[in-house]
Amino acid sequence: MVPLVGLAVQTLLYEGQPAAPIWLVTSVVALILQLATYAMIRKSYIAYFSALTTVSLFQALTATLQAPVYWYGWAMMITSLGYILLARVVKDKQMTAALDVSAQIFVPISVGLSILGWSSFGTWAIGTQLVLTAAFYMICAALRNFDQSDIEVAYLAAATTIFPIGFALVLHSRHLASWVIALILLVIAAA
Repeated sequence: MVPLVGLAVQTLLYEGQPAAPIWLVTSVVALILQLATYAMIRKSYIAYFSALTTVSLFQALTATLQAPVYWYGWAMMITSLGYILLARVVKDKQMTAALDVSAQIFVPISVGLSILGWSSFGTWAIGTQLVLTAAFYMICAALRNFDQSDIEVAYLAAATTIFPIGFALVLHSRHLASWVIALILLVIAAA
């Protein structure tokens, strides 16, 4: 209901003006109401709605700041990092599961958004997104308390595969010679 009210306010009261501030306020109000609802009825689907609304909140903030389009992918990635860290603090199992699952879904979507913008924003934007993705998977592995499970190994494999690609793209965007990039990656691999 809250998004419809936000849309009505934008259409009826602020037509022709930037919609991002209304989107931001609508997202904040919706998130507060969803968290209050979850606290009262403890249904997992409300936790998932809250996760989606949080992404909407960060996307609205990006739009309000008139940041470049690739920031949408970064905002989604940073939201996912926050979910993973918050899931370790929250004692409610349903909320923890919702945060974990949402983060795991949002990460590939955020990478996809960055890949779609590659032609417009170049290798720096996608490289930075991939470095953030590697950091996400490294944090996921570290939060497994080094239990050497299959999941932890998968997180580490993803991080160690994605990081060099992202880092190389960032270095390439700074017009470094290929041999310099290769040398830097070899030094990192040897460390």
